[in-house]
Formats: sequence, C-alpha cells, structure tokens
Amino acid sequence: MSILSISWVRNEADIIEDFVRHHADIIDRMVIIDNASTDETPLILQRLAEEGLPIDLRYDESPVHRQGKALTDVMHNLPHSALPDWILPLDADEFLLSDLGSIQESIATLSPDHVALLPWRTYVPTPHDNAGELCTTARIQNRRERESPQFHKILIPRRYQNTAYHIPTGSHQLKGDDPILMYPSPHLALAHFPVRHPAQIVRKIVESWERYQADETRLCCDGFHWEQLYAELKNGPLPTRERLKDIALFYAANPKEDNSIVHDPI
Repeated sequence: MSILSISWVRNEADIIEDFVRHHADIIDRMVIIDNASTDETPLILQRLAEEGLPIDLRYDESPVHRQGKALTDVMHNLPHSALPDWILPLDADEFLLSDLGSIQESIATLSPDHVALLPWRTYVPTPHDNAGELCTTARIQNRRERESPQFHKILIPRRYQNTAYHIPTGSHQLKGDDPILMYPSPHLALAHFPVRHPAQIVRKIVESWERYQADETRLCCDGFHWEQLYAELKNGPLPTRERLKDIALFYAANPKEDNSIVHDPI
C-alpha cells in the first residue's frame, strides 16, 4: 500500500521538522510546496531531504494563497503508472494518528471506493506548558475535549485521483462532476497544532488573511477564522499565554461552546 502526502507550507520553521519526521516512516513520498517562506522553512526542508527523508521539495512564489489549486495540480500531474493507493493533503501543523495499532493497519481497513474523512483534534497551548521544550508535539499535550463544529480533512483513494476531481482550499472535502462517496474514518485522526507561539499565530493570521484576500477565486467563507482574528492581532500587542490558550480553544470553533481541554499527548 502506497501513500503520498501533498503539502503547501509557508513560514513553518518552528514545526516543519517535527512534521516531516513524524510522517517519514508512514508516508512513502511527501510532496512539499514551499510558498515563498521568509523564515528557515526551506533550509530545514533541504537539510531533511539531504538526510534521505522522502521529501519531494517544490517552490511556489505566488503572492496569493492558492493552496487548493497547487495541491490539485500535483494530484493531476502524477504519472498514471505511479499513482499511489492514497493521497493525503496535509498542512504542516497536522499529524496523522491512529487509534488502532499502526496507521497502515488503519488505512487498510478503509474502502478504496470512498474518500475517508479524518477528524481534527485541535491541540491547545497553556500557560503551564514547558516553554523550554522546542518540539511542538512534546510541549503542547492538551487538546480540545470536543470539536464544534467537527472539521475533517480528506484521504483520497486512487479512483478519485484524476482530472474529474479537485481539492478545494483547506482540503476539507473533495469536489468533482460525479458523486463522491465520503465517510469518516473510524480509526484515523489528525492532531492539529494551529496555535503554538504568540509571534507565530500573529504572523499566521495576518499573512494568511491578506493573501486570502488577494485570491479572486476564494469563497466568502474561506478563511473565516483568520478574518475574525485579523484586526486584533494585526494592530494589538502579542497575545499573552492566557490569550494564546483562548485563541486555540476557539480556533475555527463555535465561540458559544463551553470548551474544555483534555490531556492527550501524541
């Protein structure tokens, strides 16, 4: 069983090595498109590729957040003779997990006729985290107890890896001219670390929203969670550690929910 991941990354130096090493023994080939990073993300990826990790590093200098098109282009341009059994669109802050032994065993239980939906488990930094721990997944060990709404990302079987289908921005679904069978995976999930440091979340929100606005093809709801935080983080001081926790608790979530956290290290 072969698995190909496709990722669009920008300024993820604090987490990109953790991301690659976590998936290197799971995924056969990782296509990673660096979108004009201005931090050390490209250098880290080059070093990891030279180390022999299964990275296919590419570059996109577009000033627009064109993630969906970039990932779809990768899927459409794969040689038919080299199509993987599964394609997994992944952001750099997402870590594939299994509740059933190995990840390969969990994927083997999935139907090749269905797009699998992988639920987010959003992790939340707290003021009690060990600030000296550089590894994100070791430092941030608490997650939201409930996801409301529950967002999913897609795992695409081979039968849908053709030009009749495309990956929208966010990779929360697959779209196409024909009906698409999509079902939640019973054993797989994605640990999601969107909020990690005060300076990181400010840059993520401000840059992402401004690049989203430059995309004339975006839908009105795309990036809604970035728009909600944009004014506060662009013009205000860096968030405190307490505010950082609140941002993560309600990141792309219903603000009316009484969210709580549970200790669940990956």
